[in-house]
Amino acid sequence: EPEPLEPWLVEEPRPDPTALPITLFDDAFINNDGWGLVTDACQAVQPTQESTSMGDTALSFEWDISGEACYEGMVGVSWDKWYPIDVTSISENAGIQFDVRLPEGTATQIPVRIALEDYGRRTSQIILDGRFLESGTFTTEWQTVTIPFSSLRGGGRELASAPATVGNLPEFSDGADFRNIKQLMFFLDESGAMIVDNLKLIDTASVDVGPLRRR
Repeated sequence: EPEPLEPWLVEEPRPDPTALPITLFDDAFINNDGWGLVTDACQAVQPTQESTSMGDTALSFEWDISGEACYEGMVGVSWDKWYPIDVTSISENAGIQFDVRLPEGTATQIPVRIALEDYGRRTSQIILDGRFLESGTFTTEWQTVTIPFSSLRGGGRELASAPATVGNLPEFSDGADFRNIKQLMFFLDESGAMIVDNLKLIDTASVDVGPLRRR
């Protein structure tokens, strides 16, 4: 009998993409599946070792999309090797959490939208607002942002050019399909700067997020 063939390509088993917590960025992106770390006329997003909340590396964001050549700035990451993810079983209590600080000054809002995008390019998103911080104000000190999935609202990529003037977005009917999620995204609006570290998905049932949990 012929000897059995050895498979030439073996796919490693993938962890459950709904088993929280899941770290998306610590010193590097999960599975090296982050993108948008570029420096061009619109955005400069790069790893930095100058200031971290934990570990050796954080992400430095600087952007200005006001120029005619810049429609939008973006950073994204898949946490399941670009396979579609069904998050419906965890959406009630799941949340996005990361540490953030400003290079200078203070702000009650940063012109960034945090979003989940599906494979139809639809998004559920929210503006990075101080209500997701315990203190309510972004400063040069590290603080932890916690955004429940339940706070995300439907909206399209075309909102990238709209001013981030409110702490929430209206409810659109074309939000992301939570059965078919592709990635977590940062949409960079207007202009700004921030440093981000320790990006993860968490179970908010074990975290005190107050009235945000069911909002």
